[in-house]
Amino acid sequence: MTRKLAYALTIIMTIVVICGIVLGVYLLKNRDDFTKNITLGDKTVEEEIDVSLSGFYPGSSQAYSVKFGGASVEGYKVSLGFDEDGDCTLAQFIVLTITLNGEKVAEDKLDKFIGGEGCSFALSSSENGGAELKLEYSMPEDVGNEAQGTVAEFVVTVTAEVGA
Repeated sequence: MTRKLAYALTIIMTIVVICGIVLGVYLLKNRDDFTKNITLGDKTVEEEIDVSLSGFYPGSSQAYSVKFGGASVEGYKVSLGFDEDGDCTLAQFIVLTITLNGEKVAEDKLDKFIGGEGCSFALSSSENGGAELKLEYSMPEDVGNEAQGTVAEFVVTVTAEVGA
C-alpha cells in the first residue's frame, strides 16, 4: 500500500514539474514580443508604452512593435520620446534599433535616447493602414559581467501629428 502511494506521488510530482517547465518556456517566449496598435485619424495621437527591460545577457534581444492603422489623406510626423520611470542602469549596455517597415530609422545606445534626444520621422499617407514601427533592444556580445542584475524601466511616448 505504501509503495503504491509512493509511486503515485512520484508520477504526480513528475507531471507537475513537466507542466511547470512547459509553462515557463511559453511565458519566456511570449515576453519577448509586445505589439501596440495605434489608430491614426485627423487629430494628433499620443500613446505611452511602459517598458521594463531585465534579464538581458550578451547576444539577447527583445522587440516591441507599434502598428499604425487608420486612413487620412495627409501624412504624419511621428516622434518618440523616452523618459526614465525607475532604475535605468541597464540602458548603458543596450543598443536600440528603430525601424519603420523594415527600414532603419535610428540606432544608438539606449541611454542616449532616455531623457535626451528622441527620434522623429515622417509617416506618409501611403503607409497608413499598414505601417509597423519596431523598437528592438539588444545587448552586444562584448558586454561583460558589469551588466548583471541591472534593469531599465522607462516610458516611450509615441506622438503622431497630422500634416508632416
